[in-house]
Amino acid sequence: MGSDRGSYFLTRSGKKIHYFDVQEDDLDLEDIIPAIANIPRFNGHVGSYSVAEHSYWVAKLVPDERELRLWGLLHDASEAYLGDIAKPLKDALPELQSVENNILLAIAFKFGLPWPIPEEVIHADKVMLATEVRDLYPKECHEHFVLEVEPTTQFEVHPWKPTFARSMLESCIRYYL
Repeated sequence: MGSDRGSYFLTRSGKKIHYFDVQEDDLDLEDIIPAIANIPRFNGHVGSYSVAEHSYWVAKLVPDERELRLWGLLHDASEAYLGDIAKPLKDALPELQSVENNILLAIAFKFGLPWPIPEEVIHADKVMLATEVRDLYPKECHEHFVLEVEPTTQFEVHPWKPTFARSMLESCIRYYL
C-alpha cells in the first residue's frame, strides 16, 4: 500500500496513518478510543487489562488541570496505530520510538496540548506501571521489574470489560475537550 506520503495503515474510519508523515488530520478519536479499549497491556499476559483503562487511571493520578488530565488520557493514544509494544523492544528500536513520538506530537497539535508530554503525566505513568505490577502480576514476577516509583495506594487495578473501558475513556476525553 502506498501513496504520495508513503506506506500507510488504514484505520476503521478509513483514515490513512502514514507512519513517517503523521498529520494531525489523520488522527481521529473514533479510531483511537475503540482501539486502545481493545488493546491489552503487557501483550495480554495479565488478562484483558486495556490501554484505555491504564490511561484512565494515569489521568486520575495527575493534578486536576485540563492539559494534564487530557494528556493522561491520551499519552498512549499512539498505541491505537502501533499496538502496545513492550518497552524493552521499543527501547531497542529507535526508529519505532521516532514514529511513536511523531504520532504523539500530532496528538499534541490536534488537541492543543503542550509538547513534550508533561513530567506529571510521565510520573503518573510510572506509578501506574508499579500499581499494575502489584495488582496484576503474581508476586514471584515482581522482582523482574525495574520500578522507579512506588505504586499508588489510592486504588487497586481490576480489569474492566473493553466496552466499559471505552465508555469511561470516551466520556473523560470529551469532558476535557
